[in-house]
Amino acid sequence: MIIAQVDGFDWTALLEVKDELQKSLGREPREAEIAGEINMSVAEVKMKIKVGKAARNKLIKHNLRLVLFVMNKYFQDFTNGPKFQDLCQAGMRGLITAIDRFEPKRKFRLSTYGLFWIRHAIIRSMTTSNFTRVPFGLESVRVEIYKAKMELLFELGRLPTDEEVVERLKISPERYHEVLRAAKPVYSLNTKHSVTQEEFINGITDVDGVGADNRRQPALLRLALDDVLDSLKPKESLVIRQRYGLDGKGDRTLGEIAGNLNISREMALLEVKDELQKSLGREPREAEIAGEINMSVAEVKMKIKVGKAARNKLIKHNLRLVLFVMNKYFQDFTNGPKFQDLCQAGMRGLITAIDRFEPKRKFRLSTYGLFWIRHAIIRSMTTSNFTRVPFGLESVRVEIYNAKMELLFELGRLPTDEEVVERLKISPERYREVLRAAKPVYSLNTKHSVTQEEFINGITDVDGVGADNRRQPALLRLALDDVLDSLKPKESLVIRQRYGLDGKGDRTLGEIAGNLNISREMVRKHEVKALMKLKHQARVDYLRQHII
Repeated sequence: MIIAQVDGFDWTALLEVKDELQKSLGREPREAEIAGEINMSVAEVKMKIKVGKAARNKLIKHNLRLVLFVMNKYFQDFTNGPKFQDLCQAGMRGLITAIDRFEPKRKFRLSTYGLFWIRHAIIRSMTTSNFTRVPFGLESVRVEIYKAKMELLFELGRLPTDEEVVERLKISPERYHEVLRAAKPVYSLNTKHSVTQEEFINGITDVDGVGADNRRQPALLRLALDDVLDSLKPKESLVIRQRYGLDGKGDRTLGEIAGNLNISREMALLEVKDELQKSLGREPREAEIAGEINMSVAEVKMKIKVGKAARNKLIKHNLRLVLFVMNKYFQDFTNGPKFQDLCQAGMRGLITAIDRFEPKRKFRLSTYGLFWIRHAIIRSMTTSNFTRVPFGLESVRVEIYNAKMELLFELGRLPTDEEVVERLKISPERYREVLRAAKPVYSLNTKHSVTQEEFINGITDVDGVGADNRRQPALLRLALDDVLDSLKPKESLVIRQRYGLDGKGDRTLGEIAGNLNISREMVRKHEVKALMKLKHQARVDYLRQHII
């Protein structure tokens, strides 16, 4: 504590006694209780606490400029936005934490230590607080999108289109729209309108109407309704707005909407069917659909029957497209155990293509279907349970496999890792990363090649259930390895050696420094960083489910 040196008095003992009493009593201890523990008078304790608080407040006051410095240096995008005050409050909390934790004996400067804690508090507030809806995993992607837009703006001399940004970042359009949707700004109701200079909250509250005729101002409901409609697809949102007059131009029939949006009456019928299914929570009857679109029940039955027959015929006559894509782009899997799973994924892609196909765009169905089939197969490979290879590493894994096959035929033997790296012109770290991610995943019901016993028998303990309640530590050990593998390599090694998780006993910082050929201080820093990461809620929850 920095106030441990104030007035030539050792505050450490007093503060430690105060903390211990607070934990044991479950409340803030009185000065008399603290004085009885450290053999001082109550008056002296009161004076010491008063002096310490004054010194702490003085330090906070004289270092407030650090918060503004961090905001201007690292968060320039928010200095003129509605989130500025919220971020400054978060920075203040970081400054107070830095002053409370600062230890002069470490010979760090308070400004350097405070800068770290202020920046950490602001970033944490941006990713976890209520004034932003950007999830933690999407924040880095949002920053990359912003930087790409700025680069393209200077290169092209105009605002870039969404397609140009997607092409620059090499991400899928779905991912791009997901990040933009999550990163929509949330404005404070006390923010002033740019034209009228009135706060937004004035258009929502109705002070005069309270107790008069109980009429409610519909502004909040209107804002909520716009948010819900914006979460739909563009065409779905337009249909709902025009169908029920939410755009201020009155209700319109399906024929009028079809003319406005340039879609057929059959497409409108399908959309009405989907709406009814969502609202009723079941498959709508033909009579209910007919009542919505002003057609007879017989006509509706005929239209649905013809549409289903045409759709099934298209699917049946284009099944060969799935096999064509498998043979052309996924030859490595045509004879493997994943073939049927990938064919099923391709079938889903074909059905999606047929449902979304629009002949007026003048694309061929085979071209459009090929894209959706390939997209569905790749997505299935990267998100399903039978593989853990990340999306960005799959293409590199295929290149490594092809290079190994070529070198095998050229050299007449299995190639070494160095030869494969030299052929592909990639770094050894990248090569090992891809191999580590592409390790095969075996089912727990798979039998061992020698003992012919299922792997799950080595984990479960049927006989021990209800006997002495001892838990098999294998699952916890696997979970702990997973969590440590998610850290950086050196951080993982330091934690394993420091706490004896590698089976060789606990080691001191000096021994670990000798093993890793780094300084003792660097080992301590790696340990602190690793412990901070291990306290993340996602990692704690993952371990807790194997303990409880």
